[in-house]
Amino acid sequence: MEQKRKEIIINEIKYWKQTRLLPEQYCDFLLALYTEGNGDDVETRTKQVPAWAIRATAAMIGICLSFVLLVIYFTELSFVLQTLILSRVSQDFVENIFSVHYGCCQSLVSEPFSGIDIVSAFGLSSLILK
Repeated sequence: MEQKRKEIIINEIKYWKQTRLLPEQYCDFLLALYTEGNGDDVETRTKQVPAWAIRATAAMIGICLSFVLLVIYFTELSFVLQTLILSRVSQDFVENIFSVHYGCCQSLVSEPFSGIDIVSAFGLSSLILK
């Protein structure tokens, strides 16, 4: 049997063994039959993961981890920093709602609700309430 064809059959049997299409004993027998008892002579090609996939995975893990840490330790942040984060999130939320539902009203929302105005409003209201 020519070497190329034998290599294709051996790779197919290894695939069957890996995906459990055949029982392991059958695959071992077929591999021993086609390699003539020399299972080590067959080249095993490993799939190499592209570098961009590794970088993308690392970036996604970093983003998710930083978001999780922010959510878990949000109460440990100072009150002013919590207010800044929440005011920016709420401002973006309000702008998105108005721009989606009302189209042209985005400028009406973004002008009076700047981050500094909301923080100072929260600060004044907390002083007044005390």
